[in-house]
Amino acid sequence: MKNLVRKGEKITVTGPSGGLSAGDPYMVGSIPCVCDVDIEAGATGTASTSGVFALTFTKSASDMTLGGLVYYTTATGVLAETSVGGVLFGYSLAATTGATELIHILVK
Repeated sequence: MKNLVRKGEKITVTGPSGGLSAGDPYMVGSIPCVCDVDIEAGATGTASTSGVFALTFTKSASDMTLGGLVYYTTATGVLAETSVGGVLFGYSLAATTGATELIHILVK
């Protein structure tokens, strides 16, 4: 492809106040990503925009089903099944009934 700039699987992220740790879920506008490295506030680092990640999921209402939508709550940085105050982050690759669990999430 003559006009392909890059695959787009990584982006450069600027750390917010308080910074980010490697493995943290994060939103850059409407782009879901997972930090590859620790990123201090104001510094830059890379984050992955696609893949399957083991991330902490917090149940706020209903149980999560396989293939269920996972939302990033912008105010808290929590991943949950509710879209209230959240932005679509990815898809659950596991069913869960626990209040807080580490599950595999497909980020696309």
